[in-house]
Amino acid sequence: MMGFSARAFALLLALAGSAADIIVSRTIEAAPAGSGTLTLDGTSCTSSDTYGSNNCDLHWGSTYTGKINATLSKDIEQGSTISVDAHIDTFIPFKVSCPVCGANCTITIPIVKKTISVAMPPCPISAQSLSQPFQVTLPSSSPVPIKASAKGEATVTDPSGAVLLKASFEASLSPSAIEAQLGQCEKVPYDYCCGVGTPCDCTKGTTSPGQCKPESYVYCCNVGTPCDCSQPPAL
Repeated sequence: MMGFSARAFALLLALAGSAADIIVSRTIEAAPAGSGTLTLDGTSCTSSDTYGSNNCDLHWGSTYTGKINATLSKDIEQGSTISVDAHIDTFIPFKVSCPVCGANCTITIPIVKKTISVAMPPCPISAQSLSQPFQVTLPSSSPVPIKASAKGEATVTDPSGAVLLKASFEASLSPSAIEAQLGQCEKVPYDYCCGVGTPCDCTKGTTSPGQCKPESYVYCCNVGTPCDCSQPPAL
């Protein structure tokens, strides 16, 4: 159960506070296909329940260790799906459906139109019991250079539509601390704002002579840390 739950958790992190953090909480509402726990070591999570660590505050660039204990009572077959029905920043709808196994799960983040692809495990995922430690290092900075929050539900179903796992979640993410420290955007937004077409000048208005397009200005100057094209990027 927790084998594909961990991958679902990774997708929630992609969607998803305080500066330079990923903050995630979840509630498991149904898990008829099995049981298990995913526990993070240390003090990153402030609570726990029968499914493991919860209310976790994670930092970009940090390495986390923990352990998965799980029992999957039935095979997860080709055609099983994970669906997310959520809202970003309260009012922006976000829905996605991906295979649980046998293919990549590819999603496009609203607003910034950034595409993220997660490799899912081969099918079938066999019924089994496992106890496995893990270690994961988060990227040095957010792949989505904005501060945003998400709230919704994630549901895993088999090919017949029967629910294997259902969870509600809340998550938020912020760009890396270096942006706040230097007052400058990072390389990904910088390359777009300063290297594609007419550079944006955030010290001037949207109608100033020689200004970038209005839609580019909104992203480069009003979302996250503004880009100063007269200076190098933060990273």
